[in-house]
Amino acid sequence: MNIPELIVALSLATLHPTPAAADDACATPVLGNGGPALGATCHTLRVNGEARSYRLYVPANAAARLSLPLILVLHGGGGAGVSMVGMTKGSFHAIAEREGALIVYPDALNNNWNDGRDDFQSKSHTSKIDDVGFLRALVKDLGQRFAVDPTRIYATGASNGGMMSIRLACEAADLFAAVAPVIGSMPVGLSESCKPARPIGVVMMNGTEDRLVPYDGGFVLQRRGSVLGVEDTARRFAAANGCAALPTTEALPNRDIDDDTRATRITYSGCTAGGGMVLYRIDGGGHTWPMGAPYAPRLAGRVSQEIDGTAVIWEFFQRYRR
Repeated sequence: MNIPELIVALSLATLHPTPAAADDACATPVLGNGGPALGATCHTLRVNGEARSYRLYVPANAAARLSLPLILVLHGGGGAGVSMVGMTKGSFHAIAEREGALIVYPDALNNNWNDGRDDFQSKSHTSKIDDVGFLRALVKDLGQRFAVDPTRIYATGASNGGMMSIRLACEAADLFAAVAPVIGSMPVGLSESCKPARPIGVVMMNGTEDRLVPYDGGFVLQRRGSVLGVEDTARRFAAANGCAALPTTEALPNRDIDDDTRATRITYSGCTAGGGMVLYRIDGGGHTWPMGAPYAPRLAGRVSQEIDGTAVIWEFFQRYRR
């Protein structure tokens, strides 16, 4: 996201937050108010000599389930894993309890993921931090401690985290069944090397009035690297997944909410088994999670109420197994 504060003051008291575990190794700086952990406890894992931290939400019925889907939720630039609890209003936790899923909020080093952009202002990019390696190691570690279903491992994220999920689709399709980048697009620096090892499900959500990650492509805010246009990104994944060249475009019903946004679903059909490509274009939408928490409205823009971003992502993930 590349702004000083990812989430500004959020009131989530109605979700009955539970304090995170007090662990000095988990004292990752959070820029801005990320909101309470809401029961997601903090843990660390040493990878490539670095102590990497993450927040983990385990549903109450986890021990009774024979297999658990795993969802990685990746934060935006300048944030940390707990920021995504606030941005999504804890909505992934409701899915966890209903569906028996593990929800993981990893923390990037330096508060930024190395998503493949040519970002010379980010230490994670200039130092070429192996975040794909970290997330692979995290999934492996969780799989050794929980009954994770290896065919139902997914990743989503916002902005920098959305672009990191795109990188996972490009470089770790052997591990992830589907990804859901939100308000992110394919980094230009990644576009030539992006060759998924197998078909993978991809669902994108982007606002046409995103001032930070431009819908039509170009430089991310403050020249933090460049990205392809959103629809160009969708076409590339559709081609990689063997989908038909021409998508079906469907304007979704207006929910009669006066937020000056409209949602259109762009679906590529005929994809190779295991692959898929769907884009939700939010006309009038900003750099925000659909039905998520508002923040910095002058910079981020409108939060669309036309679709429930988290619910759409989970519905999409359920169609895909690796």
